[in-house]
Amino acid sequence: MRKLRNLQSGQVALIMVLIVTIISAIVVSLAGRVTSESRVQNIFTDSSRAFLAAQSGIEDALKKQSSVPATEINGNSYAVGLTEVGGSEMVSELMLSGTTMEIVLTGSVNLTGIKVYWSMTDTDKSSVLVSIVNPATMRDFAYDTEGKNGFTMAGAGGVFAGVNYTYKTDEIGILSGDSLLRVTVYGGSSKVAVEPIGGNFPTQILKYKSSGSAGTGDKKVVYGLEYEESKAKKLPEIFDYALFSYGTIIQ
Repeated sequence: MRKLRNLQSGQVALIMVLIVTIISAIVVSLAGRVTSESRVQNIFTDSSRAFLAAQSGIEDALKKQSSVPATEINGNSYAVGLTEVGGSEMVSELMLSGTTMEIVLTGSVNLTGIKVYWSMTDTDKSSVLVSIVNPATMRDFAYDTEGKNGFTMAGAGGVFAGVNYTYKTDEIGILSGDSLLRVTVYGGSSKVAVEPIGGNFPTQILKYKSSGSAGTGDKKVVYGLEYEESKAKKLPEIFDYALFSYGTIIQ
C-alpha cells in the first residue's frame, strides 16, 4: 500500500508538472502575440502620424514658397526641401504620341533660341512639332527623320544633359515677346530634351520633398512625400483636345 501511494503521488506530481508546463507555454505564446500585435499597432499609429507630419510639411512649404528646416509639432517632426527645375535644360520622361511639353519663356534671361533633342523608344518613326506662342501670333516648326511632306529633316543628335539623343532640330530663334514654347511628339514614343541658347529658361517646376517622422530612437518611422508645382500652370493633356459641355466631355 505504501508503494502504491508513492507511485500515485509521483504520477500526480508528473501530471501537475505537465499541466504547469502547458499553461506556461500558452501564457508565453499569448504574451508574445500580444506584444507583437501591440508593436504592429504602434508602427501603424506612428506611420499615420509620420504621413500627417509629411503632409503638414508640404502645406507649410507651399504657404512659404520655400524649403522648411526641421520643425517639430505635437511630438512629430517634418523637414521640406525645395528644388527648382528648368533654367539650363528641360528634360522629359517618356512622351507618348500626341503629348506635349510646355516651357514658359516669359522671364527668360538672354534667351535667343532653342534646340530640341529626341530619341525614339520603339520602331515607329517619330516627329516633333515645335510651337512658339506670342501674344500676336504663333510660329510652328515641324521636324521628322526624313524631311518629307512639309517636314524639315532633323540632324544627328548628340549628348545633352548627360543623355545621348538620336535627333536634333536646328536652332530655332526666340523673339522678344515670345511667352510659351510647346513641343509635341507624333508617331513613336520619344524622350525629349530642350536646350536654351544664349541664356536660360525661367524656373519651370518647383519640387517639394517632405520627410515626416514619428516615434523615438530606433523605433522612429519616416514617411516621404513629393509634390511638384508647374510654373506654367499646365492643364492635363486631355484639355488640349476636349471641351466641357453641360457635364460631358466632347472630344
